[in-house]
This record gives sequence, C-alpha cells and structure tokens, in this order.
Amino acid sequence: MVESNDELKKELGRFLKSIRKQKGKTASEISKQMQYSQGHISGIENGVKSFPSNKLIESYLMNIKDTNEEYNFYVDEIAKITKNKVKLNKVSNVTNKMEIIDRIMDIPYSREFISFDDNNEKNFTIFNISINDLHFHLQDINNYKFYKGIRLTDNDKNNIDKILNNYFENKSVIIKENTKTLRDKNENWEQLVKLSDYIDDKLDKKN
Repeated sequence: MVESNDELKKELGRFLKSIRKQKGKTASEISKQMQYSQGHISGIENGVKSFPSNKLIESYLMNIKDTNEEYNFYVDEIAKITKNKVKLNKVSNVTNKMEIIDRIMDIPYSREFISFDDNNEKNFTIFNISINDLHFHLQDINNYKFYKGIRLTDNDKNNIDKILNNYFENKSVIIKENTKTLRDKNENWEQLVKLSDYIDDKLDKKN
C-alpha cells in the first residue's frame, strides 16, 4: 500500500521532532537559527504544514547535527521514511566506513525506538540510554528481562552475555582466517580487517 503525502509528511515531521528533542533543543531555538517562525517549524514537525522543501529540511538538519557523519545518517533515514520522496544531498569529508558506523551507533540507531499507535501511525521515541543494545538489557539490574515470556535470572543474563560475547569473538577469529586466505590469493581483504578490528574494539569496551 502506497502511503499518501500526508502520511509521509507526518512521519517526516515526527522524525525531525524526535532528533531535535534528542539534542535537547527547542523548536524556538531551531526556528531562530533557521530564520523561520516557531509556528512554521512546529507545523512542519506536526505534519500540518505543506510538505517541506529539501532546502528547509537540509537547513533543519544542519542546525541539529554535530558531525557530517550524523547529518548523512539523517539523510539516509529521511529517504527511508519518505520512500525516497525526499532525497537530500550528503556532505563530504566522511572518514572510513567503520568509523562512521561506530559514531552512528551512539546516535539514533541504538537509542531510537519505533512503535505504532492505534491508528497505525509510526512513532519515534528517543531514549537517553542504548535501548536497542542487548548488552544494556543484560546488564540492567533495575528491570525484569524476559525471553519468550520466561523471566531471566541474573545468572541467565550473565550466561547469555557470555554466549553472545563468545559468538562475536569466534566471528572475529573466522574473519581473520578468511582475511589470511584472501591475502594469500591477493584479493581484497582490507574491509574484513576493519570489520574484525571493529568487533574486537567493541568487545574490549564491553568487558
């Protein structure tokens, strides 16, 4: 089913509003920086204004983002949300791919929770914790955790954490072995090295 412009406009507005709130900025602050009225910006966020121009959205994101990588992440998300109706230009000076992924994990992906209300409208909720990180849930002692309705004990959570950690350690080892094979064959292996290093770095930080 193809979504109407009104539906896409509302989803876009909800997304913009969610990232603004995540940054701790008010609609008044953003509107002043963009040189628009607060009412106009609020109308865009609430989906009651006409579909915003690419220029306006780019200006909004420029006043939200901290890095070029973050801006480009928002550009990709908006393209998905609007079914490619909105295609914004990305900014350059981007570092290597694994560094981009590393930085993005501290932005919406790990903290953004998407849900649907009774009208089947998509809602974005931004948490100040990594709500989508399994490690966070396995370390959380303030809330009960479940697997298919089975309540997990502290021992269960510790064992699951170890199992996942072992899985990624094994994955890194396999990648290194494949890297050696590719190197011996003079094939492209640099990306595998970066992926293995990325996994190792993440595992070290979690331990």
